[in-house]
Amino acid sequence: MKHSTLADKFPELAKQWDFDKNEGLSPQTIAPYSEKLVWWRCALGHTWQASVADLSRGRGCPYCFGYRPIPGVSDLQTLYPEIAAEWHPERNGSLLPSQVARRSNKIVWWRCEKGHEWQARVNNRVGYGTGCPFCFGRLVISGKTDLAARYPEIADEWNYERNQGLLPSELPAQSNKLIWWKCSEGHEWQATSNNRVHGKGCPYCSGRRAISGVNDLVTLFPEIAAEWNPDRNGDLLPSQVKPFSHKLVWWKCKEGHEWKTIVYNRTRGRSCPYCMGSRVIPGVNDLATQYPELAVQWYQERNGDLHPEKAGCYSSKKVWWQCDQGHIWQAEIGNRVRTGSRCPFCMGLEKRKV
Repeated sequence: MKHSTLADKFPELAKQWDFDKNEGLSPQTIAPYSEKLVWWRCALGHTWQASVADLSRGRGCPYCFGYRPIPGVSDLQTLYPEIAAEWHPERNGSLLPSQVARRSNKIVWWRCEKGHEWQARVNNRVGYGTGCPFCFGRLVISGKTDLAARYPEIADEWNYERNQGLLPSELPAQSNKLIWWKCSEGHEWQATSNNRVHGKGCPYCSGRRAISGVNDLVTLFPEIAAEWNPDRNGDLLPSQVKPFSHKLVWWKCKEGHEWKTIVYNRTRGRSCPYCMGSRVIPGVNDLATQYPELAVQWYQERNGDLHPEKAGCYSSKKVWWQCDQGHIWQAEIGNRVRTGSRCPFCMGLEKRKV
């Protein structure tokens, strides 16, 4: 059924129709998405003008939702006196904090107790708790809150060539803008001034980044670097990573096996998982191929979809076995391979349950 009127399609919305102010119009005669500007009255008695389409698309009472103020009830002065205290008394014309709502997106002037002046939206100050950008170091007071003034030792490492004309005297001390730096050793890197202020210095001097020929993977672990996969790591080279990096990269052993793991895993002793038997190459290093005498004891009925042709010889997975006497037991695959353990019932280590 096609709803041709507001009353038909949105009966609850039609209850907010202000019959006193909408002379000659009714929700029974107007289309549900009409752009006509009409009067509304909410359950609390607030009246306002808006198009029928606006309310049909979900907009409610601007007073109840905090977009328009009710003086003494929902205005900025009443609800947030501490923010209203920073209302600029001279630069907002005749507009007062008692005349704006908490969710207003109007941009107005503010002045903090230290005399700093700035512009911000009312709803940003209320919703995000933003204060004076000068006091918080987000905007610069030249000679006072800029990086050069507050942290001259950090400003000394400013990379003038790569910062495209930006000066340390123009940047807030704790900005999140990405800046180029150059230490006394000539190392260049990018970081925010906020990170620098909180103690992060040159990543090369501190050992957080690789210096080719000094502390990179090729220099310190050439045998591991030799297994760097030359085709699958993009432009990244082993001379560009540190030996204990947690970066995930591709490797290729002398047998041609390819796998991914972090650099740190390699330098602490982990090698090719296929050669070591922790990953399976069917027909090459699986249990059925390497240890057929164990594979014949594989109890498929209880091992589900796992087959000995897909199981690694040194896997720590506990599976079911059945000897030629019909005894059934569980044991780790790797444990049977390493220790040569046999049926615990035949060996008299366990009593068979009746």
